Amino acid sequence: TAEAVLSAHRKGHDPETISAALGQELIWVKRHLRLAGLHPEVFAAFVAETISFDQAAAYAATADQALQLAVFQELQAQPFDNYRQPHSIRAKLKVGDRDHARLLRIAGAERYRAAGGGFEFDLFADDADQRGRVMDEPLLRQLVDEALAATKQDLRERSGRKDLRFVTDPPRNDYGTDY
Repeated sequence: TAEAVLSAHRKGHDPETISAALGQELIWVKRHLRLAGLHPEVFAAFVAETISFDQAAAYAATADQALQLAVFQELQAQPFDNYRQPHSIRAKLKVGDRDHARLLRIAGAERYRAAGGGFEFDLFADDADQRGRVMDEPLLRQLVDEALAATKQDLRERSGRKDLRFVTDPPRNDYGTDY
């Protein structure tokens, strides 16, 4: 089915047209296009039923075929099946990554987008908070560093202490941690 949808798309039909022609919802067409766009090695494993539909859908959380292949090969080398579960695949792809979500709150999602950062949505995810993948982690980290530097400078100015320092761990003295 995914190959037929891809064939229609390659003939110039957009997902909306394919959806209308097949009487399917647009998300169904987009999901099948994403499945058909899996890296050939991952897609072959799906067709051969070496991986399940849920596993294939997890790999299809991203359109990045190089990333799909790297994660696929890494997880196939793992000795236990639990490493190849859909949630493990998504974690390796950093889909719905909690650290990225925290960083986005600091940097600001709109600021990240305005700076050229992109998001990729997992068309198969059930939970809304698990649906995204940050596509430019270095840019996100740069924006976080800038936001933190601005906050530190603001605190220095508001406190009247230009020498105010910020450290990640509390200082230690001879008696242990100096809180």
